[in-house]
This record gives sequence, C-alpha cells and structure tokens, in this order.
Amino acid sequence: RSDPAQIVERTVRSALARGVDSFEMIRLIADELGMSPSTDLDAAVVRKRSLVEGYLKAGRDLRAVILLLDARQGATEKDLQMKQLLDEFLLDCIPVLTKIDKLRKTARHAQFRKVAEALGLGDPQVVIGFSAKSEEGREELLAAIAARVKGDRARRVHR
Repeated sequence: RSDPAQIVERTVRSALARGVDSFEMIRLIADELGMSPSTDLDAAVVRKRSLVEGYLKAGRDLRAVILLLDARQGATEKDLQMKQLLDEFLLDCIPVLTKIDKLRKTARHAQFRKVAEALGLGDPQVVIGFSAKSEEGREELLAAIAARVKGDRARRVHR
C-alpha cells in the first residue's frame, strides 16, 4: 500500500490541475484513502449542512479540511458557518484564498488579515493564497496538506 502522504499529494495535484472544488477534493482524497462517502452524492446535496455534519461525525480520521475562500470576496457567511462547524468538531482547517491572482499585490496582505480575523485564526500567515491559473501558492498548499497528513498542526506560511 502506498504512503498516505504520497496518495494525498498525488490526489491534490490532480484535483488542483482540474480546478476541483473543496468538497470534491475532500471526497477524492477520502476515496483514494479508502474512506469515501458514496460517490453517487450530488455535489449540491453534499453542501447541505446535515450531510457535512454526518460526514464529520462518521469517525473518519480527518487531519484537516481545506477551506476554500474566494480572495475577491473574503470570508462569506457560508465560510464562517463552515469554520464554526469545523470548530464544533475540533477539526483543523487549511484556509486557502483562491483566485489570489485577481487581487493586486498591494491588497493581498489586508485580505489575508481580514480573512484570518473573520475566521478567528489570529495569524494571517496561516492563510494560503492560491491561484490555479498561475499556480501561485501551490507548493505552500501541498506542504500544508503534507504536514497535516504527518500529524502536524497549522504552520506559518512564509510570504
């Protein structure tokens, strides 16, 4: 059997290359590790809180959840609800600001700070900026995922 860290890295690289959303990426990783809920579930249904709660309650060995946020919008009410749910289940999250290439470099620091504050993270350095278009942040995201697979908690991202 392959090393779980290698499985996760391979799956995440493939999913990022295809622009897969966070719920689908979680399902793909879980499936590759042999822990997936039924793949017949419609993506819209998966987004419903009751199904997400059921998934989180099922006793899976989740090390973290990747929380994708649109960099242009910041933390929305749905993002805050998801973070609250993750906190209720004592799950670590990897906050990722997607479409970071759409923000001017001068506006990025303020957005990282706002998102970190809204999510109750304190340190904006744990928020990862990511662009599928330019691949900016790709290595930081892969490193954060690999760290969680190895059992490490949130770590600072050096920008």
